[in-house]
Amino acid sequence: MSIRIFSHGCCVVLLYQTDKSIGAPAIITWERSNYSVRVDRYRYQCFFDGDEELHEHSTAPDEWHNLADDSKYPLIRSHSNNQLPDQEASVVKQGMTLWNVINADVP
Repeated sequence: MSIRIFSHGCCVVLLYQTDKSIGAPAIITWERSNYSVRVDRYRYQCFFDGDEELHEHSTAPDEWHNLADDSKYPLIRSHSNNQLPDQEASVVKQGMTLWNVINADVP
């Protein structure tokens, strides 16, 4: 398989190949303050309301078992959380459609 490298990361196809190492963390954000970090065989998710999820894809590829509170994984959780941005960009309201609700994710 050929890998296309873009200016802001690698091809998103690699995120779904759980048997491949992607080298650097892949960070995805949606809405405000919702993040997903993929590091090797782990996916860490942090949500706007403070909830966290940690999944090990080698043992639970369907992400049914949340390991965020498991005492065996504090370093993985901490390392993943440290990959998140310190500040978020401002909301761009121009071009938002009716189904977008501004500030709907503010607890």
